[in-house]
Amino acid sequence: MADSNFNYQTGKLNQADEFAATGATLSVNPSTNKTELVIKDKSGALNPAYVYISPDGVNFQVDTDLDSILNLYYADFRKDPTYRDTVYKNLKIKKGANPTDVGNALNKRIVDFGVDVATQLKSNPSLTTFTPLNKWAGGAGSSTTTVSRALSTRTQASQELDDFFTQQLGRKATLEEKKDFYNRVRKEESVGVSTTTGETGSTSVGRGLTAVDRQRIMGDVLRPAAELMTGDELLKSGGILGTYISKLQATAKNYGLAYSPDMAKKNILSNYQSGGTLTTGSLDAEELSIKSMAKTMYPNLSKLIDSGVKVSSLADQYAYYMGQTLELPDNSIDITKDTHIQNALKNGGQEGSMNLNDFQLSLRKDARWAKTKNAKEEASGYVNSILSSFGLVR
Repeated sequence: MADSNFNYQTGKLNQADEFAATGATLSVNPSTNKTELVIKDKSGALNPAYVYISPDGVNFQVDTDLDSILNLYYADFRKDPTYRDTVYKNLKIKKGANPTDVGNALNKRIVDFGVDVATQLKSNPSLTTFTPLNKWAGGAGSSTTTVSRALSTRTQASQELDDFFTQQLGRKATLEEKKDFYNRVRKEESVGVSTTTGETGSTSVGRGLTAVDRQRIMGDVLRPAAELMTGDELLKSGGILGTYISKLQATAKNYGLAYSPDMAKKNILSNYQSGGTLTTGSLDAEELSIKSMAKTMYPNLSKLIDSGVKVSSLADQYAYYMGQTLELPDNSIDITKDTHIQNALKNGGQEGSMNLNDFQLSLRKDARWAKTKNAKEEASGYVNSILSSFGLVR
């Protein structure tokens, strides 16, 4: 990295020498045959260099960390909104643009700006001040060919991943997760070279990633975190994955199936494909899979299921009569586990579900029936009827 800002008016070195002291030099990229500003590291590798020029054109900083340079400009923008507005206008950044769009626009032009600064010094070493960003002719476009890198900054990547994690898991990403995402993105962005031609012929060094590419990478970073969470934790997270689990559980309940949060989590993550999310199509496919499971579990109800009848609606009817007959508390019957309910639904393999009369007769064989008020009154009635037949009671 370069040293901090240099002041050209110290009289110790002229600006050309001070700029050269940063190690920044112009170099032709053999892949693109275009001139770039670079700094050679200790290993001899050439790294892209970026330049900050103060609003008055006096102070500068050179750094291989684009985020550091952008943060200096952002600090100037906060201090002087008028300066910010003139920079935005010069770089054709829309007023009110969101931080990501502003960052992308600055990212693309800062590379060109740095090359121009170094070129000015090379052609005129006696310069006392530089042209600041808001007055830079290259900001409005020129007839020269410029180099533009389609590379993400750490700040952009961090915010993007935070938004994604909050949406999916209900929390922000950790520093390690952000580092992992940034490294993956930059690795893919550095592969390949694409050339575009516009008002100012431009060459993009590094493959620009699409939204699908970026979500795929975010999904790969998020998956391990989701795997470490239980289904119940995902349900309580407030994120989209928890919403998916809830939706699949509701579907399974409609079909009379036991479907735990962990089971739902496993099936959701198995379909967590490219795009970093469970698409509507994948969710629909999982719901169809649950429907198929129900038809396998209740083959005698296949026609009813296909016609749109909810197995849970049938089960609820049986549960109601079971509660009345055995005098059970409301909502105390688990329709997916209760033997009487399941026997009624499966109906011994015969088409359709068990008729209500047979169901009630089966309930009377339950040991709990004998302890009910109805059973005792019925038994008392039988006794009185027998006694009456012998003339022992009136």
